[in-house]
Amino acid sequence: MSKYTEAEIVRARARYRPPRITILFVGESPPSNGNFFYCGNNELLRHMRSAAGLASDSDDDFLQSFTARGWYLDDLVPTPVDHLPRSERVRICWNARHDLAARIAEYHPLAIVSVLRRIRHAVEAAADEADSSAPRYAVPFPGHGHQQRFREEVAHILSKSPLPQSKEPTTENSFSLTYVPFLFSNPSQTDSGMQGRNRLPGCCEGYQ
Repeated sequence: MSKYTEAEIVRARARYRPPRITILFVGESPPSNGNFFYCGNNELLRHMRSAAGLASDSDDDFLQSFTARGWYLDDLVPTPVDHLPRSERVRICWNARHDLAARIAEYHPLAIVSVLRRIRHAVEAAADEADSSAPRYAVPFPGHGHQQRFREEVAHILSKSPLPQSKEPTTENSFSLTYVPFLFSNPSQTDSGMQGRNRLPGCCEGYQ
């Protein structure tokens, strides 16, 4: 059972929404265990940090950097589905594509990344419905032995990420414009130093 409400998820996500989205990451749904990406202490957050090579002292520092570069995580389904039977998850994810399409049309991202390969068809259908010409990628979720592959593939995508230039939509979706000026660490590095971090203060009250 979820430890947070949909309204709490929306507030936490809104706190870190960039004014101009360069890369839109799309997950399946928030996790049912209550460890939401934008609240810290989350496996996806740890591996995303490793992929980006951002040696921040806190989850909040990383999320501020994530936002400053125009990176944003949305979910195909706004409420947790990871506890449901596989067939039901697939049905709900496919039916959620129309709502995601409306958000993609609002975001105007320069690239779209599905953070779970099996949702890529629903995400790409949403991008088509939104008439988005952004390049699309799909990476494995960093679990069940796919952690290193996730870090390597995300690091490659982030290395081509343009800096946000304007709040206004742009028709330019090429990653050959302006590059993010930071170095990447070894994608295979461990995340042992991230274990036991606290949730972000003031982010997700009631999520504990």
